[in-house]
Amino acid sequence: MLFIFHIYIFTFCLIANVISTSSKVEDHLASIDSSNLDLLFLTNVNDEDIIRDQYSEIISHLVSKGHRISIKSFEKSIQDKDLSLVEYDELAYKNVVIFDIEYHRHMPSFPITLVPKILEYIDKGGNILVFTDTTNEKYGTDHNKGIRKLAKECADITFLPQNTQLIDVGINSRRDGYIYSNNCIDSEAFLSSGTCVGNGILYRGVGFSMNVPNSELIVPILSACDTCISTFNEITSANLKLFGNGIHSSTGEEIGLVVSMQARNNARATFSGDGQLCSNNAFTKNVNNINFCKDLLSWTFQQKGIIKISDIIHYRLNESPEINENYDNTLMYTVEDTVFFSAKLHELVDNEWRVYRYNDIQLEFTMLDPYLRIFLHRNETNLRNTTFTAKFRVPETWGVFKFVINHNKFGYNSIFYESLATVRNFRHDQNPRFVISGFPYYASFICSVISLCYFTFLFIFYDFNYDTRAIVG
Repeated sequence: MLFIFHIYIFTFCLIANVISTSSKVEDHLASIDSSNLDLLFLTNVNDEDIIRDQYSEIISHLVSKGHRISIKSFEKSIQDKDLSLVEYDELAYKNVVIFDIEYHRHMPSFPITLVPKILEYIDKGGNILVFTDTTNEKYGTDHNKGIRKLAKECADITFLPQNTQLIDVGINSRRDGYIYSNNCIDSEAFLSSGTCVGNGILYRGVGFSMNVPNSELIVPILSACDTCISTFNEITSANLKLFGNGIHSSTGEEIGLVVSMQARNNARATFSGDGQLCSNNAFTKNVNNINFCKDLLSWTFQQKGIIKISDIIHYRLNESPEINENYDNTLMYTVEDTVFFSAKLHELVDNEWRVYRYNDIQLEFTMLDPYLRIFLHRNETNLRNTTFTAKFRVPETWGVFKFVINHNKFGYNSIFYESLATVRNFRHDQNPRFVISGFPYYASFICSVISLCYFTFLFIFYDFNYDTRAIVG
């Protein structure tokens, strides 16, 4: 009895341990789900209330768009080692905003140790938006070293030297360091129309060097005005005659103020050399900054400039009764078939999927190289129609083909679709009995048969009465 009692106790403890372990796993997974926040603010400011106060308008806008915001500081993340942007090969946050700003005793101090985590996050498809202050002459080269390294390794974006400043020679902007620029990118995929009207966007900080050819993935959303130049900090006047050797090599549109990158995996990263660009203070001084920042956030967080393709189908249209009679659907397509292709395309506008407005989607029918390249078109009579279609004739080449859509439109996400399709030649009972090009051969064959019959008839029925005596004599 004692032995049986011990077995019961052992079994009970084992079951309790299993239940406890499973509950811990469930609790761990639940904690992961609860920390899977939509948006993360990373900042050098330890006080969360300061960020919520300085950027309250932007935060309210993001919350109204459905974002859930979590704020963490660099220092706490490094000390507690709790900054995990990728968990179990999945993104813990859909978007990340980095505020490396100057506020009282706080100076820009983005740690280099976080650069690999941010790069891994982007490789997994995450979006980042970086605001950093670069205006204080006392910073030196170390304060923005982490952000500069991140921009260089992430998108090959190069900041202008730390000891430089931007001056608008049209006005004496040296007094407060602010400049205005309306050199915004001309594309509704990035910015709404009328965003950069009037004076343009208020900006304070160094820019990015755009005079060296960058990658095709780099886009300057906001460039310096035509009268802006980059000078060294020793310059205290906007008089060109007094500059001497103080002018830096970059001027005008060679200076990027807000630069973005869309990676090949559609992840987006945006960098601004003005940490206060989207702050309440900037909005008070210039109203245009509000709409600019809203569009900037929407594009970076993939709520703008997004195309979705769905419901893709392709099938054969029956045109030739002779071929249709012996057609085998399991063998896919036959040469000279007429193929119908259709797909639904939507564009994300104001958090709603609307009709894609352009007829610039190309369909390729390829086997190693494209044999056909045609545009998909929408029926313009129905404004709500989202179906784009194309019809083409299969080339007279058999093999394994692919339907390919590889769409890369400026400012929009890239779309790639491919589907295999087998194209075979005609079976013997599908080929036409007579072809025009074979008429000479048909005629020669018929003539040969007629000639054979004629000479056979002569040899059988003709009476050859030779006079043998005349031949001998």
